[in-house]
Amino acid sequence: MRDITRRHLRILNNENWMPIILMDIRLAGTSVESTIRLTNAGELVTWDGNDYSVVNMARGLLEEIVVTDTGNQPSLTIQISNIDLQMATLLSSVCLDDAEVTVRVCDRRLLTRARDRLELTTGRLRQPQLTGDSLLFQVINIIGQCDDTTIPNRLWKPECSLTYGSPACGVVLNDEPNTIITSVLSGTSIQYVVVGASVLSTAGSPADPNDFWNNGYLVFQDGICAASARSFQRYQLVGSEHRFYVKVPWLKTPSIGNTVLIRRGCGKIKADCLERQGNYLNYGGFVEVPYGAINPAIIGGLDDVNQIWSS
Repeated sequence: MRDITRRHLRILNNENWMPIILMDIRLAGTSVESTIRLTNAGELVTWDGNDYSVVNMARGLLEEIVVTDTGNQPSLTIQISNIDLQMATLLSSVCLDDAEVTVRVCDRRLLTRARDRLELTTGRLRQPQLTGDSLLFQVINIIGQCDDTTIPNRLWKPECSLTYGSPACGVVLNDEPNTIITSVLSGTSIQYVVVGASVLSTAGSPADPNDFWNNGYLVFQDGICAASARSFQRYQLVGSEHRFYVKVPWLKTPSIGNTVLIRRGCGKIKADCLERQGNYLNYGGFVEVPYGAINPAIIGGLDDVNQIWSS
């Protein structure tokens, strides 16, 4: 954020303030070019050499509150209520959680110069709720990210607490074989999707496809089920059909030729990180919880915790 300029004052003193929101969503683990830019200006806006797509965007109050034991966090709530099918399909195909968000406010008459804007907040996108026509999420700023955390910024528990595909995780979720893009074949129903054998070869011909895609999901890119996602249940070869069953049926039967993403998941255990992803160094869990170091009283009330390991 910076001080208001004389140019601001001349315009704002003579006419009413006409603010618009310019929001950048830089997807987790991607380059600057992989940034979604949105505005509520009512028309396509070009600012600082970048085009901002038009959406119906509303924001809550920016409250710089201090975290309490009720779980409050300094955050900004953003709601986009007119997501079209194309945008919903795009958002459903990427990892929104933990994306970097920058929200700026600017008078629409001051867009010609990049420096004439006020930066409202910068933070991480959390708790995204995406439907076919709306997107709701929170922007947690740096204060909110640091408040109410434990060293080393995660819980002492065996299960990994990192978001699968996030920068901290290190897995590139959009690359093969973590995400395989394919087309629906004849025989597909609301309970399973029939795909070609190339899906298995792209995945490296896993000995156990059910283990390979365990905890994963399927999401359609187009057609009548576009932007709809379902959790993977099992793979089954029936005759010549390679079927991917889902836990909850689709609302309608997908059409032949529709594009679907088949994505791997993560069981949040060390074995998954070591054997499935080759990502052991980024494992975010603690197999052996050092409870004695946290509370010496529960292991006999030792005055010096180092006595535990002295032998």
